[in-house]
Order: sequence, then structure tokens, then C-alpha cells
Amino acid sequence: MVLGYERRVAADPQRETSTRGWAGQTGMIQAMVKLRFVERYCSPAEGWRVFVDIDPSEEGRTGSPRLCQESRDRLKRTLEQAPRAIRSLMELGVFVGKRKGAWQRCFGSTLGLPKGDRDVIAVHPDTRRLLIAEVEGDSGGQPEGKIYKALGQLVVAAGEPSPSGYRRELILVISGDRAERHIARASASAGIGIAGLVIADREAQDRWVFGVPLARMD
Repeated sequence: MVLGYERRVAADPQRETSTRGWAGQTGMIQAMVKLRFVERYCSPAEGWRVFVDIDPSEEGRTGSPRLCQESRDRLKRTLEQAPRAIRSLMELGVFVGKRKGAWQRCFGSTLGLPKGDRDVIAVHPDTRRLLIAEVEGDSGGQPEGKIYKALGQLVVAAGEPSPSGYRRELILVISGDRAERHIARASASAGIGIAGLVIADREAQDRWVFGVPLARMD
């Protein structure tokens, strides 16, 4: 089942965050990281019900004028790739946006919606698994700060009660070698049930940096 999702990408290519990202690195945009994670680890084709949030900034629709070529190149990639990633998610059967309504239609009162604006929530009713993922891709500003903020959101999620009868799994998903070095410093978070995953261009090159890797569906 696909939830209707319509967004218009900004026509002005001079908008969005203009400060530096992972200097010298061309990483995967955030919407694409979400797509690859869902395709590889919680595909609706394998029985998952998946809910993905896409922020306007991830579509290149917010921010200030670009001040350097690196920022302009990143915006161009975002404007080109984000709509394709969103369409691909919808074609997989992912609910994109309007999460509360979609959740209510799927689960009614049988399963409460996890608190907070989570990037990805995936539920497998048959195996009673609940995945919560916070995702960071190539971006401007202070990317390391965004990674630590995402990690903090997972720490908060870890403190919430798990849904009765479900096994909850928390994952920090990022892309890029330099980003990997930052999340490697957070390996102690594995002690509260958080895992760190680096998404690569090819699935065989994905790396679990810390924590327990997700069990794959048979």
C-alpha cells in the first residue's frame, strides 16, 4: 500500500544551507540513504510496514544562497536525486509523510506510534520487530553536530518503554568515510541497544561500526 505524497521541489537552485559539509567528500544525500536502508534492511516486500519522514531540507527546498561551489554542487545533486528517491520509496510500498494517519490505518489501537519525529520506523508484525532509525547523509552546516543530534534522539528513544510483545532495534545510519569516524566514537551507545551502520554505494560494502547488526529476513 502506498500513501499519496506530493511535494514540489524548489525551482530556485540558490536556496538551502550554504555552509560547509564533509569537506572534499561527495557523499550520498539523505533521502538516498533512507532509500538504500529500506531496500536492504526492511523492505515492504519482506513483510515490513515502513514509515519514512522526508524533511523539506532533504529535498533542497530550504536554506540560504550557496556561497561556495561545493554547496552548489550538493544542492544540484539533492534537487536531482531526492525526487527519484522519494518515488522509489513509494514504489516499494513505503508510507512517506503524514505518518500519524498512515499508522492509524495500519495498526489502529493495537500498536502505539513511537514518540518523536523519527526518520524511519519499520514494523514487522509477523516477527514482532520494531526498527527505529535516525539517518544522516551528505549535508551542509556542521555534519558532525547533526550526527550527534541524531544519536541523542536514539538515546532518548532507548529510554522509552518498548511496545509490549515487540523487539525494538535502534539504528544510527550514515554515509561516508569521514562520518564513519565520528560515529565510531559513539561505540559506547551499543551498551543501550543502539547500532551504527554506514551505508555504501553497494550493499556488500555496508559496515556495522558498533552494536548488533540487524538480523536479515529469511
